[in-house]
Amino acid sequence: MANRLKVALPYTFRFQTHPPRSRGAHPDLLETMVTMPEGVMTTRRVIEELVRQLPPGWQATALSAVFILYKEEVDAYPQATILARS
Repeated sequence: MANRLKVALPYTFRFQTHPPRSRGAHPDLLETMVTMPEGVMTTRRVIEELVRQLPPGWQATALSAVFILYKEEVDAYPQATILARS
């Protein structure tokens, strides 16, 4: 799921890997089956729906040059927008 999203998005997308600094996605991202509603959705709506279906503790954050998806709860990113939390 994360790798497919990374390829499809027109901007940089980083996500938590396992083990850290590897290319393999975190097990939550590999094992979660995501079902998207029918119809056209904005990128933000896709991200919100995706994160809503992940196990608790995930956060999607838009930074100035990248979109990140990590298992964290951080409010202290300068100039960032928290898009969704699970």
